Amino acid sequence: MTFLLQMAGEAGTGKSTLTRVVGRLTGALVIDKDDITGPLIDEGALRAGEGGPGYAVVFRLTESALEQGFSVILDNPAFWQSVLDRDKDLAERHKVAYRLVKCRCPDRETQELRLRGQGRQMGQPWSRPELDASISRPGDVLVPSEPHIEVDTTQPLDVCGRQVLEYLA
Repeated sequence: MTFLLQMAGEAGTGKSTLTRVVGRLTGALVIDKDDITGPLIDEGALRAGEGGPGYAVVFRLTESALEQGFSVILDNPAFWQSVLDRDKDLAERHKVAYRLVKCRCPDRETQELRLRGQGRQMGQPWSRPELDASISRPGDVLVPSEPHIEVDTTQPLDVCGRQVLEYLA
């Protein structure tokens, strides 16, 4: 089964770590928005907080991969309904299954440690106060209305991976 899987959630929830595990287990192509916007910010082509152009590139790369018959896992916060709508449209047009996984880290201390320990890219929050400020923007959708599963990433990584694989099946 070919699929488009959107991994969503705040920074520091373990989204990227889990995404890469699921990518290895399924053979799906992983497209991480931070891998696109981070270098563009570093090079001065974008300013921190200008994620829109990064999403445009993500959608084009996703479309190309789906056209080639690859399953795709998207790694980005997906805080905007327009992102989820565009994901679903891509899946429908390419006749692939669409799934949404919301990663959450209910332990704020663990999330803070993850934020401070992750490879710092420009434009990413590096502490809980920075994260709180970044997710307080009007229009952010922190709880998607689409059918989805939520994965508590304080569980062992293999448990989280199994939950996602079962959801994909």
